[in-house]
Amino acid sequence: MSLEKSDQDKPHEDRYVHMPERGAFAVFDGMGGHSNGDKAAELGRDFIMDAIRFMPTDLSLDETRQHLLLLAVEANQVVRDEAKKIKSDMGATMSMGYFWESPTDERKLITINLGDSRVYRLRKGNLDVLTTDDPDFPQDIQRQLDNLDTADDYKNLSRQGKNRFNSRNVVSGALSNRYPEVGVDVHDVQEGDEYLLTSDGVHDNLTHDKIAEIVRNASSAQVAVTQLVEASRERARRSSDYRAKPDDMTAIVVKIGANFPTHLPAQTGPTGESGLYSASSNCPR
Repeated sequence: MSLEKSDQDKPHEDRYVHMPERGAFAVFDGMGGHSNGDKAAELGRDFIMDAIRFMPTDLSLDETRQHLLLLAVEANQVVRDEAKKIKSDMGATMSMGYFWESPTDERKLITINLGDSRVYRLRKGNLDVLTTDDPDFPQDIQRQLDNLDTADDYKNLSRQGKNRFNSRNVVSGALSNRYPEVGVDVHDVQEGDEYLLTSDGVHDNLTHDKIAEIVRNASSAQVAVTQLVEASRERARRSSDYRAKPDDMTAIVVKIGANFPTHLPAQTGPTGESGLYSASSNCPR
């Protein structure tokens, strides 16, 4: 499902990279407080897609990690240069997952992020966030916010937690920063893992537990992304709901099968056969 026309006057500001043949996936969320957030997301997406197409596939793990970090810094500069050119503020968050495989079949996921777009991993039924929205914010409070579901949950927050929840539209990192603090990490990959990339329109509306439930119970990657976006959109429209936040929503789900054809065309079929299965969904508010 890919819907590019918004039902409001505001432009649709999410963009994504879905390149299973190269093992590369990314989400970009244009910053709504800036007049050209959609353009920033588009610039970031186009730069990363072009760079991945020409990226060598025989790099070591450390070389790949360094290369991806450099691409993020360069994407940041592309957005900054365009902002100066048109004399307008613009910015976009970015989260990326790149699957690397060695000649001896060692498998890793390299995550790159700036801001509050996220990468998750569902392993053996447990959902973990692999990226950090804001490295300076206490993560124990962030975990509370991720599962806030009711008015009582909100009342039980500390003042710091309430302030953070009430300012969810404010991000500390994005493409366009003068000194970007790019998060980069390497993670083991196991057969049966499911990886999820989301813009904040998904995880701001849905609790951590609800996201886990949807991905865990979905029969395929396509079903998972469709249900995530539809559930996010439904909750965003409940004006009295504590988590409701009108926004654009984007989700990508990648399921790891027995084989791992990172740099081959992605196979299609049910999870449990060989290969890497992925699907993406992109929907306006």
